[in-house]
Amino acid sequence: MQLPNTIASFFAIGNGADLVGLRDCFTADAVVHDERQTHTGIAAIEAWLAAARAASEWQAEPFEIAGDAGHPVVQVHLTGSFPGSPVTLAYRFAMVDGRIAELEIR
Repeated sequence: MQLPNTIASFFAIGNGADLVGLRDCFTADAVVHDERQTHTGIAAIEAWLAAARAASEWQAEPFEIAGDAGHPVVQVHLTGSFPGSPVTLAYRFAMVDGRIAELEIR
């Protein structure tokens, strides 16, 4: 499976790569919806991902992509030291100029 470069980078960062590259993945006013919370802007998205990484150990393994270039949907196996592991989640992206403008995780 071939993920778009920005989305592949996002998953690499989520799985433990340096958070600095996160700024290159998202638009300045990007929005992330996860666990009934909304995180708007790069600083809030960095804080969200840092908190998620601090809360438990986990790995996200994308296994399927659907949709189109502007609105890809990636199915992900998420495993780790959190209640209910493993889970399968859908990451719904909205892309603008090759960057993530919105991400909804369900």
